Amino acid sequence: MAITPIPDLTIPQNVGYADTDQNPIIHSIRWRHLPSRHIFPDVHDVITYHQKGPLVIDIQLHSVSYLDIYCLKSAGIVSAKAFLRFVTETDNTLVEEPYLTGEGGKSISLESDPNNPDLLVMRGIAFTQKDLGDGTPMYDFMNMTKEGIYEVWLKCVTDTAKELHVRIPFQWANLYGEDPSTGGEEVPT
Repeated sequence: MAITPIPDLTIPQNVGYADTDQNPIIHSIRWRHLPSRHIFPDVHDVITYHQKGPLVIDIQLHSVSYLDIYCLKSAGIVSAKAFLRFVTETDNTLVEEPYLTGEGGKSISLESDPNNPDLLVMRGIAFTQKDLGDGTPMYDFMNMTKEGIYEVWLKCVTDTAKELHVRIPFQWANLYGEDPSTGGEEVPT
């Protein structure tokens, strides 16, 4: 499978930050099907995280993948919004769709982390190619496969008007030109 280059989705990502500012606002991210989460050591790592390349999720093993994003309570976040972003294959149009509903039909918002009083968590951002029947949103990735790389884009703004954004790229394996219901066999044309 050829790796699609990450599209140029350039955005202002560190508004209000000096080069020496080390408080990242965004503490960590966790894909639930992975054994550990990524903790951001500083602002620079948050800003450049998307340059690490997309996480490739095997659609045969993980027909639904959940993403949790953790933020520092001490940062004084007043606004945090999540978007799904991709570039269309046909005309390279940038699409940004607000992500409002997560697992079990629950509203996507920052809540206190029950396991760590210092953190807020945006839990249950779900990606799937099938209807789970629980109110979780389903994106028709079967018709979007030629878009290649997708991104979760989290935008945070603090009470002191600082902004810090994290871009989390991902890509489905065993999906391009394939039908998950056939075990990944080529779809007849």
